[in-house]
Amino acid sequence: MTVAPDVSDDAANGRQEPEPGKLGSRGEVEHRWWRFRHHEQYLYWLAKLLLLIIVGAGVWWVFLRLGGVLLPLFVGLLVAYLLHPLTLRMVAFGLPRGAAIAIIGTSFLGALVGLLLLVVPTLTDEVGRVVQRLPEWLDDRVQWLVGLAEERFAIDAERVDELLRQLGEEAQGVVLGLLDGAREGASSLINLILIPIFSFYFLVDFERTIRRPLLLVPERFHARIIERAVRMDTIVGNWIRGQFKVASILAVVFAVGLWLMDVKLGIVLGIVAGLLNVIPFVGSATGVILALLMVLLEGSGFTRLLLVAGFFAVVQAVESYWLTPRIVGQALGFGPMTIIVAILAGGALFGFLGVLLAVPATAAGTVLARDMLDWYQQTAFWRGCNGEGTRTGQSASAVADGANGKGGAAGADALQEAEQQTAGTLETGGDAQEASDSGENQAPQSQDRECEGSGDEGGNGG
Repeated sequence: MTVAPDVSDDAANGRQEPEPGKLGSRGEVEHRWWRFRHHEQYLYWLAKLLLLIIVGAGVWWVFLRLGGVLLPLFVGLLVAYLLHPLTLRMVAFGLPRGAAIAIIGTSFLGALVGLLLLVVPTLTDEVGRVVQRLPEWLDDRVQWLVGLAEERFAIDAERVDELLRQLGEEAQGVVLGLLDGAREGASSLINLILIPIFSFYFLVDFERTIRRPLLLVPERFHARIIERAVRMDTIVGNWIRGQFKVASILAVVFAVGLWLMDVKLGIVLGIVAGLLNVIPFVGSATGVILALLMVLLEGSGFTRLLLVAGFFAVVQAVESYWLTPRIVGQALGFGPMTIIVAILAGGALFGFLGVLLAVPATAAGTVLARDMLDWYQQTAFWRGCNGEGTRTGQSASAVADGANGKGGAAGADALQEAEQQTAGTLETGGDAQEASDSGENQAPQSQDRECEGSGDEGGNGG
């Protein structure tokens, strides 16, 4: 419970509340500042804001330091969150929870193994053919480059040999880079192994896992936090359904397009690329790399490579700037620019995980932002009320002070001026007197009542 600041020390030190002057004058500014300084709720919320900033900075620092370790943990929790509704439906049909989780895991593992059995043999055959033809292909390209250099640039064969030696030295650096990439690939493989393990443990005890953070929060805030969490869950659920709609559409488009361009395994590659597009940009990137690899393995020309790359570029542009904003944006209540900026900002701040969680995090953040805006619009500061629960400003404070006998000469003058203006707008003196009495009694009471309500709501908000 917060305690209002004691102004007795100010009086003892000779610092008295300044008299309110005319609207916009220095006296009015000093009067408002005095009221603001002695309104304890603003200091209370300022302290909460500073604490939130400090905690957020600490979480960000930990995330930057341990991002590689936390990535499989977060992805595992996300997978468990996605599979939890399916688990509940299977449990509702009478299956034990462990059996339901085992069936789900086995189904996904079987689908993955079947896909690999379908793709890997064909890919292995094509790679073997390329390896057999690689020496001949490289020799032809080197001879072509030598002839081009001698013809166009008058470079002799010795100069070409020197350039090739330099290229060989630079190739060593490329090999070292490939080794580093191999180490990163091994780390990614370990993460891929850890993700289903984490997902399994989260699914086994999902409800308790979600409730554990509530142990850090006072019990009086539990209902409010749960209500906001339900709203966030609704928004994120809408996002997931929208992403799956987009992924399904892209799977059909990619499969049909690659099939029409006669790319080997085009239908399979298109479906995989489309479904992976649940993660923004990942599906298109994976699809174009695999499709170009298949075209290269077939020994096709440069024109066909450009055709495949251009197809993926056009589809990705349509998906990013039209399809996703329309489907996902309508589900979340966002505009296209909000989604694009959220993805770019998430990628710049947190890399791949930021791209993955940018849109749902922004959607969940809107719940808190709307609550904060509602609270702010109920505060006395936004409504223009001072610390005593009455409206600030010349007319309201002067009339109220004059009616209560507290305003002194300034209040009496303002009250007299208000009575004269009221009398001038009415036809009879009796009507003027009634309007003056109602202006003295009703207007301050209604304004005070409004400010008292805003003060109560502002003090209890958040």
